[in-house]
Amino acid sequence: MVDGAYHGNTQALIDISPYKHDGPGGRGAPPTVHKALMPDPYRGVYKGYGRETGRAYAQHVAAIVEELNAESAEEGKKPPRPPRPPR
Repeated sequence: MVDGAYHGNTQALIDISPYKHDGPGGRGAPPTVHKALMPDPYRGVYKGYGRETGRAYAQHVAAIVEELNAESAEEGKKPPRPPRPPR
């Protein structure tokens, strides 16, 4: 899920929304929720509209996928297909 994003109004989507688990009285994200950086060209960690900005944000998502694949391997599960590298 993307940090800071609105994820809808059904219970399943509310449960993964950062405003619920990171806000006052929140208990943190469930173990199945992984937070990616919000790609914001003005206030984000990486600024601008260029390809390098997109690649930088994509690297954060790729790191989450790699972590999930490593966890799956430790549990003896077959990981999903690897992500495509950023272009």
